[in-house]
Amino acid sequence: MTTQTSIHCEVGVVAPLSARWGTGSGLEAKTRSCADAPKVRLFLVLCVVVGLTLAACNDQTDFSRMAHTCILADSLLGEGLFSEAEVLLEAEFESISNADALGDDPRFVPLLDRLATAYLFQEKLSLADSMSTDACRIIDKATADTLIRVEAMVIRARVSLSLRRYSEAEKQFNHALALLTGISETGDPTVAYLLESLSIALLAQEKTPTATAMREQALRSRVEREGLVDSANLVALDWLATMYVISDRYEEAEDILSIGSDAAKRLGSSRLQSALNLNLCNCYYRQREYMKAIPVCSTALQAAERCFGVSANELLPYLRNYAAALYYGDHAGAAIPLHERILTIAEASLGENHVKIAQYLAEFAGSLEAAHEERRADKLINRAKLIVKRYEDSVATLRPPTPY
Repeated sequence: MTTQTSIHCEVGVVAPLSARWGTGSGLEAKTRSCADAPKVRLFLVLCVVVGLTLAACNDQTDFSRMAHTCILADSLLGEGLFSEAEVLLEAEFESISNADALGDDPRFVPLLDRLATAYLFQEKLSLADSMSTDACRIIDKATADTLIRVEAMVIRARVSLSLRRYSEAEKQFNHALALLTGISETGDPTVAYLLESLSIALLAQEKTPTATAMREQALRSRVEREGLVDSANLVALDWLATMYVISDRYEEAEDILSIGSDAAKRLGSSRLQSALNLNLCNCYYRQREYMKAIPVCSTALQAAERCFGVSANELLPYLRNYAAALYYGDHAGAAIPLHERILTIAEASLGENHVKIAQYLAEFAGSLEAAHEERRADKLINRAKLIVKRYEDSVATLRPPTPY
């Protein structure tokens, strides 16, 4: 029987421009109400229309106008309006390019950086690669403000990460950190972000101890400046705990996750509380301490239900972890209602014959067998085998014929 661990995903860039990247990961609670979001998006789209109109009316090389375009693009990127930002920035790019102003002028770098960002979040990696390469080429040849150089290098590193050029990303993040040496203040969130991003590149190269050390340094920097009861800092704590679990440093993981869960509760963030408890559940699970995992999984599920509702897809990892803890903790009968919920949610979103359903059926059957409901378990196993066979047959039809 398998279990699914916490899945983490980070976004962000250097702190002065964090508005266009977001402040943390998908775990972070939104500060703006959902009701306000459509109004904000409509306003920003209208701003794009105005910006494009002004750009069309002025064909001259105007770096002042470009600076205003970049500010508007920051707002669009911060709201997740990546295609709208792309349209605005490309219009500005074409306007300046037509005036033969590209050259090696470092004032052009912020526009290239934002275009690379818009492309990156839409997974247009070849375009992002081109823009970020041009930005770094310019700053290598010209004297530019240090923060502009840092930003260009960070975006280049993020593109390298997306292209799985992990060694290049490691060098680029280290270069950006070196540029900041001597100008950053104690607890500078830019430094914390760079350390966290560097850890991703290191972890991808299986340099786990060094990656963990980067995470520790980043979290210390964050907490010294802002304290722990901050959603972005709790996301950073969750990441560090994951690194501890990967490294079998379970006691340290338990300590910081318990502290983080309490802080998330004080902050009133059900999303963070559920994610941190899910990670703690996984920590106990990895140590085969199932009786400790069971109440933590229950708490995590309740928090996730408050955040997402009782039938959301986001509940699947919580339900599966809880069911697994009950199964291995000799309470397989109590896991059966959880498996039924898993199937209901998964089938509603994926369909009854999706290949993932076979895995969920196999897990369900395991709990039924342990609860001495063999006949019911056999039916689920047979159904799972049929789904897998259909999947294999469908894949086989897509393969080219084998030559004689």
